[in-house]
Amino acid sequence: MRLARDEALNAGAFFLIVLVWGSTFLAIRVSNDAGYDPLSAVAVRLVLASLALVALVKAAGVAWPRGTALRATLASGFLIFGVNFVLLYWGEQTVASGTAAVLWGVYPALVAIGAPFVLRDQEPPPARSLAGALVASVGLAVVFRAHLGLDAPILGFAAILTGIASSTLATLLTKRWAKGVHPLAYNALGSFVGAMVLVPVALALGPGLALPQGKLAWASLAYLVLAGSIGAFNVWAWLLHRWPATRVSFQTVLSPLIAVALGWAFLAEPVDVGFLLGTSLVLAGTWLAVAPRHTAR
Repeated sequence: MRLARDEALNAGAFFLIVLVWGSTFLAIRVSNDAGYDPLSAVAVRLVLASLALVALVKAAGVAWPRGTALRATLASGFLIFGVNFVLLYWGEQTVASGTAAVLWGVYPALVAIGAPFVLRDQEPPPARSLAGALVASVGLAVVFRAHLGLDAPILGFAAILTGIASSTLATLLTKRWAKGVHPLAYNALGSFVGAMVLVPVALALGPGLALPQGKLAWASLAYLVLAGSIGAFNVWAWLLHRWPATRVSFQTVLSPLIAVALGWAFLAEPVDVGFLLGTSLVLAGTWLAVAPRHTAR
């Protein structure tokens, strides 16, 4: 009974991550449409998130990590928030966002390939995860087929794929060497490191570090900080130590579907039969990889 409750809690956390991070696509779109510079938006988001999280760590009396766990936490924050965010932003200047979403379909496969080497016997055999990732990637390609831009410069693709690889490494580092780190402390340190990278980048490459203008831009920033950075990322860090990393990684193929559905609901963006077919493939691939073995059979 307790095992069933724990598994239900884990599954609920997984789908919460999918829903929240899927909705952040809409918040980012609203922020961009409001004229807020994307680099400033990411940098300010991480600064505000790190300040809020440090306050929460102090209020809750959470201990900061030390030794190997501290080094793994700082490295993961640099890889996820620093390297990945910068390369994704730079890459999407020439690569269509739909193409970027499809490229992220390789993330579960990379985690499944790397897990046996980094995590050794902590993860299940990668065969099901690789098969599920392949099916889900095909589904994403079907969903975003009208938005695929394969004629972009090769450096744009390389930047996004390098960011995905850095996130893969961060996931595996966190799973193995950041065990026991409280999610609040992990997230606070990661956001701080990311802010230290993004603020200089925004000053150097953007129009300067600026605060949002207008109610919509402020509302989007608040949602991205509270729900995306503080809420969902804490849940992700918590779930990563309870579920296999390969299972958790499949949130990246489900979140874009939420983004498309919300775009249809709130921005009147078109949805066709291809979306339903592609979604079915993504769900099938995710189920193949995520569901417990006896359930999948």
